[in-house]
Amino acid sequence: MTSSALSSSSFRKSHSTTQQSGNRMSKSTCSATHFCGFDPAKLVVFLREKFPHDTAKSVAAALNISPRNVENWLALRASPGFLTTGAMIDRWGAEFLVAVMSSPPGWAREAVAREEFAELERRRAVLKSRLRRDD
Repeated sequence: MTSSALSSSSFRKSHSTTQQSGNRMSKSTCSATHFCGFDPAKLVVFLREKFPHDTAKSVAAALNISPRNVENWLALRASPGFLTTGAMIDRWGAEFLVAVMSSPPGWAREAVAREEFAELERRRAVLKSRLRRDD
């Protein structure tokens, strides 16, 4: 899947509130169990589905990080940091966001649906080609 970029300005707009004085104040959606809208249990499911064999080593290699870090995520002892989360978004795009966020944005769900539809169209074309050869 191609990655989907979220511009920093749209991120700031969706994650800030304006105080009465007009100053912008960060609106945190982070907690110990939900890292900025990301559900750690959903992250574990996503990573295990993406890499069913040697999950920690495979994820670590894909992201160029320590397998021990990934082992801690998989055991729900830790959550990925900001930069690593960014690397995962960059690598897996909207698919990642939809899979791991508690409430993924509509644009991400739409992007995943479009990608799934495109994949079905590619499979349909392959099957159609096979049927023509078999006739």
